[in-house]
Amino acid sequence: MRRTYGLLWLAVLKETIYLAEEMEDNNYKESIQNLYDAAYNKINANILNGGLWNNSFYANIWKDNRVDSHVLQDQAIPCYWMLLIKTGLI
Repeated sequence: MRRTYGLLWLAVLKETIYLAEEMEDNNYKESIQNLYDAAYNKINANILNGGLWNNSFYANIWKDNRVDSHVLQDQAIPCYWMLLIKTGLI
């Protein structure tokens, strides 16, 4: 898994767990939950330990191991949507 897709991968796995619950397929739910837990632990590890977390936000790590010190767009957009929802604008 490329690190740049890590947060999207977590979202997909989380939704798949929900769908497995809806279908009452506990075996599939458990296998996806195991994948989710492993991916979550890997992504949320500190950058120094191979994760994406830099103790402030998730960082982008490029193929040449260069690390951006900017908040990624996929972290900012959910905050914007939650603001819109909470204020009743959508």
